[in-house]
Amino acid sequence: MQVLVVHPGWGPGGWWPLIPIAWAVFWTVVVIVAVTVWRRRGAGWPGQPSAAAVLAERYARGEIDEDEFRMRLAILKGMGS
Repeated sequence: MQVLVVHPGWGPGGWWPLIPIAWAVFWTVVVIVAVTVWRRRGAGWPGQPSAAAVLAERYARGEIDEDEFRMRLAILKGMGS
């Protein structure tokens, strides 16, 4: 007859749930950073109008005059460089 000897301290221990939690946190951070970088590079969300398009709409509706439109458009184009 064989006797299985189990030594105390062997096995995964009580900390094993931390590993999947750490991986979930890691991948969440990776996704958040990727989305942030993607949006800051000007990709924006699909279907979202660009800043220049919004500015042109405001000009077309008469909310801003031509001088303000040109000034703000120049600022937007300067930000893209």
